[in-house]
Amino acid sequence: MTNLLTRNRHAPADPDVPAGTGSAHAATAAWTSGSALATKVATFVLVAAIASGPVALAFQMVAPRTAPVVHASAATEWQASTLASQRAVELVDAWLAATSSDSARLQSLYPGAVASLPNSPVVTKDAAASSLIEAGEGVWTVVVGVEEQSAAPQPTPSPAAVGTAGGASWVRRYYQVAVHVAGSAAQVLSLPAPVAGPGTSDTQRTDYPRQVPATSALGTSVQAFVAAMVAGSGDVSRYTSPGVSISPITPAPYTGVTLQRLDAVQDSVAADNPPDGAWVQVLASVSLVRTDGQKATAQYALELRARAGRWEVTQLASGPHLRPASGVSTSSTP
Repeated sequence: MTNLLTRNRHAPADPDVPAGTGSAHAATAAWTSGSALATKVATFVLVAAIASGPVALAFQMVAPRTAPVVHASAATEWQASTLASQRAVELVDAWLAATSSDSARLQSLYPGAVASLPNSPVVTKDAAASSLIEAGEGVWTVVVGVEEQSAAPQPTPSPAAVGTAGGASWVRRYYQVAVHVAGSAAQVLSLPAPVAGPGTSDTQRTDYPRQVPATSALGTSVQAFVAAMVAGSGDVSRYTSPGVSISPITPAPYTGVTLQRLDAVQDSVAADNPPDGAWVQVLASVSLVRTDGQKATAQYALELRARAGRWEVTQLASGPHLRPASGVSTSSTP
């Protein structure tokens, strides 16, 4: 490119060009050469850019990628606990199903020695993790509950632990399993150990000292609300305070609702014709009619507030109001 410009600057004068026009001619020549050079450069850049597209794409495809950095979080711990729970349930299922002639599934989960196995498997259903704690670095202790069909007549256990289905007697039993989790791998550390199930307690009492007539305005509002929520009887929003959103069950699993009993926390409440702003906590015992015509009793802890002479639901409480340790009935402030 330098030689091209040099030749243009030092080219001999054209004899046919009139005197005094040499400078203009040289300037024109220089401008023409520069324009041509610029055009060539632009063309080269364009061609290079087009050509570099596939090259750059190929480079991206073959170039090594940097592994993303995964930071420890609650989600990572949740995954580890889930793996531990699933592996523990699998082991308990395999252990109860294993026999002296068929233990392949058990051995695939626990490669250690198993001294003895029964001749027939235990019939089970509904195995699920009941409790889970992290006992050490990557080690989880899981308690698995499972329904077992009784192999022989047993002494009558508590109603909470036993059910009958098709003439069979079922008992809920519990097994503890230790599982080590590393990344996406879960390793069973021991065979299941039978343990006692969760105990029961009678130290807590609900605190609803006053019974309210089911036929009162308060009782009517409660029944209408529950019927709308579980039986599709009307719009739930008709029975809730403005701004309160409680979703109905869809599709409705019940066809009818009857309020059997209504108890309130507050000692004095105007069940009929309440003043605006009055507030009450109630426990409603309702009879739910299933689609097959059978009935079942359920209980709802609700909070209601009076507006324009009628009761409206303000909250579907997470649980009933409990009596404090002192034994003195109290009510919280709305």
